Amino acid sequence: MKKLLSVLLFSFLVFLVACNEANIVKVTLDLTDGSTPQEFTLEVGALFEEPETPIREGYTFIRWYSENESESFDFTKPITENITIYALWEIYESPLKKALAFLHEENNYTLTVAIKDLQMYTDTIVTFEYDGAISKFQDGDYIEYYDRSARKHYGYYPSSEGYVKKEIESSKNQFYYKFTEEMFTYVNNMYILNNNQYGILDSFLSFSEGITMANLSLTLNEEGTLNQIVFDAKVDTIKFVVTMTFSNIGEVSIALPA
Repeated sequence: MKKLLSVLLFSFLVFLVACNEANIVKVTLDLTDGSTPQEFTLEVGALFEEPETPIREGYTFIRWYSENESESFDFTKPITENITIYALWEIYESPLKKALAFLHEENNYTLTVAIKDLQMYTDTIVTFEYDGAISKFQDGDYIEYYDRSARKHYGYYPSSEGYVKKEIESSKNQFYYKFTEEMFTYVNNMYILNNNQYGILDSFLSFSEGITMANLSLTLNEEGTLNQIVFDAKVDTIKFVVTMTFSNIGEVSIALPA
């Protein structure tokens, strides 16, 4: 009799364990940051509470997902089977870095430079267009082209017979690509260049003696892309305001003269 009771009791306990296991699901939480995933057990049909937003140095947290990283995991739906939930990250980029990215990634845009002479109250407007390694400079009716697509670089200059093609020295085809967040103070939706950063501009603009700059600021458009660079310039005793406006990003197409 005792032996029979022992067998029945053992079988009953095994049955209970089996029933309990059938009503349990496992949730694995993987932060995808190299750490060991965490495991949780829930009753079938229970909700898994959304974790606190994780922090990872150098990254921005995007969403929790399970099978499709483009879809956020729905924490309001009951858990009915074993599941793994992953954290999706992207490398952190400062707003200013994103705003300037097109200058050296796409290098395809129109740059209009307006120079206002505060003494004579006259305006000079010139336009630069960039299409990858090909660029176009226009000052009124005067137009030059530059081709930096091959090992040797060429300039196309207007002449009485059309254009003359001449080899030129290599030169940068981009503006201000070394600007970083630390160089500016963000005030009233503008990035104001810190006073101790003006010396670095010489390497970009190749200013000659007697030319100084001040009050440089960057403004972004609604898409978060660089819209304008504005600064004061002084040439000897004459003061100017220079406004550099960026447009047609990714839309410029330039054909070199025949």
